[in-house]
Amino acid sequence: MGHCCFTLHKGTSLCRIFSLILRSIGSKEVDSIDSYQNTKASILRSYVIIIACVSCLSGCYSLSQEKFETYVSKNVSAGMSLSSVSNRLRIDGFICDSQSYRPMTSCTRSFNNLPTLQNCLERINLYPSQDNINVERVETLQITCVGF
Repeated sequence: MGHCCFTLHKGTSLCRIFSLILRSIGSKEVDSIDSYQNTKASILRSYVIIIACVSCLSGCYSLSQEKFETYVSKNVSAGMSLSSVSNRLRIDGFICDSQSYRPMTSCTRSFNNLPTLQNCLERINLYPSQDNINVERVETLQITCVGF
């Protein structure tokens, strides 16, 4: 997941605007009741802008079930050796458990979706053939996320 920053039409990035807003919030001084009210309104406006922009930016990285299913179809198929499939998935960051869900092997990969502050899981279930040597069926589950 890379850095995500949009550029506005005049070349000013939203990241630059965020930093200016945050800097201005920290440097406000309150001298009188009028300036206190102006500062309060300014801070409120700044928070609204920040929340709106962060909401927009949270869509910078979107989960793609289609890409995940494409990955699975390229790397795992019925008829392949169960041990070679499990090893391949482990190399790609999956944790495969063949004991808890016997006879099925469940493989899970966890990652953090930073823009939305969520922890997400990609899951694949491998069903073995009668002899427990080859994969008979592959089940690609929906990506699930928990967090904000």
